[in-house]
Amino acid sequence: RFKSILGHTGPLTMDNPDYKGSTWNLLIEWETGEQTEEPLNLIIADDPITVAQYAKDNNLLDTPG
Repeated sequence: RFKSILGHTGPLTMDNPDYKGSTWNLLIEWETGEQTEEPLNLIIADDPITVAQYAKDNNLLDTPG
């Protein structure tokens, strides 16, 4: 399980080395303290409420993707 969303990168294209199957990556802090970048579509499938709250808190609700 993840603890929090710390940040985001994007929009990413398929030719970007950080592209992981989604236009946006989220910087995730896991319960272990580890931090990794994960594709938005993976995290939103796991916890859409937290992702929506992060988007709202960061004025991203009207951002495409």
